[in-house]
Amino acid sequence: MQNLLICLIITACTALSAADIHVAFMGDSITATTYLSEADRIDKVMHGLLKKKYSKQKIVTHNVSKGGSTVASFMKDGSTYTSKCLGKIKHIDVCFIQFGVNDESKYGPEEFTKQLTAMCDRLQKDFPGVHIVLCTSMGYKDANWWKMMGKDAEEPISRKHYNATRQLAEKRKLPIVDIYKRQIAERTKGNWDMQIRNQKLAKKHYGKAIIDASKDSERKDDGVKWFKDVHPNAAGIRMQAAAMMDTLSTVYPKSLPKAK
Repeated sequence: MQNLLICLIITACTALSAADIHVAFMGDSITATTYLSEADRIDKVMHGLLKKKYSKQKIVTHNVSKGGSTVASFMKDGSTYTSKCLGKIKHIDVCFIQFGVNDESKYGPEEFTKQLTAMCDRLQKDFPGVHIVLCTSMGYKDANWWKMMGKDAEEPISRKHYNATRQLAEKRKLPIVDIYKRQIAERTKGNWDMQIRNQKLAKKHYGKAIIDASKDSERKDDGVKWFKDVHPNAAGIRMQAAAMMDTLSTVYPKSLPKAK
């Protein structure tokens, strides 16, 4: 009798868990942001926004990103995807995929498209019915840096890789969150402070990451170099989350979809 009761409890808990909407975030350090407090990371910020928007659904978020990852290294057997996803998450309903910054230094947009396509195929195989949302990522250098170098303010390399993301989303009819365009639009409005300060300089002078404007006045002599870092600060995460919610609200206005 006791064993039967335990089995019934386990069955009930499993059924309740399956009824939850599981949302996963997969990417590199721009999505992982281990230097930020947990409350400021994308999964926590998005959980609050999702809970407010889709109040009738129970949302569970998972950030399984890994700093330094390319799509290929993330998906390699025995690496992050195997350990953090297949090894720990049994169910994913909606999955945000955000890569490109590390990929651009490893291979061109054609190979990036190939790797990203393979990742989508693998996810759909391992998590049947999963709803994939592709994302562009943030720009590496501040527009003023490019201007100083006498080049176009829009990063030419990121433009090619992010265009590959956009084209794949269109080809496979997947929702797209264009974080890069949103970042450029915010800069145009004057909202430029969305990234942490130069990590090498921060480590040299302070021994840690500087994620806000607290040391800007001390580093005036460093010029734009002090601001040259790809990684988002808390404001950058909020910008990304707002872009994600805009896409979700358009594609899924009333409720988030279940995988099955």
